[in-house]
Amino acid sequence: MIVLAIIAIVAAVALPSYEGITRGNNITAATNNLVGALQMARSEAVTRRMRVTVCPSADGASCSGGNSWDAGGLVILNTGGTVLRVIPPTEDGVAVTGSQVEYRGDGSSTTGGSLSITHSGGGSKAVKVNLIGQACSGDDCS
Repeated sequence: MIVLAIIAIVAAVALPSYEGITRGNNITAATNNLVGALQMARSEAVTRRMRVTVCPSADGASCSGGNSWDAGGLVILNTGGTVLRVIPPTEDGVAVTGSQVEYRGDGSSTTGGSLSITHSGGGSKAVKVNLIGQACSGDDCS
């Protein structure tokens, strides 16, 4: 009985902490997916000397035109609409918002931009793309 009581107490203390870790991991996973897709898009734009767009997608085949990335996104060539990469949907509770990002053939971004990653339980991160096309997240972004 004493062992069961100790296990119950430890579980009651650890469970809220575990939920925070899971929430943080889900935000980090979504952030890493976006940064990876943006870096890949920039690289492909330079390699192919063509415009490449990273956009939200509801169906995994075409850009949805909105600013919600919860259903996933795409990296596509502007010429021909070839899909280069599919960005997976976010985990439950994670919301990603922001406009699409377009890269020129020299790797620069046409507009720059910012994407916001938030969790319904609390916590958020931002992914920023500057005009020269660099994508970053965290406190050191400029």
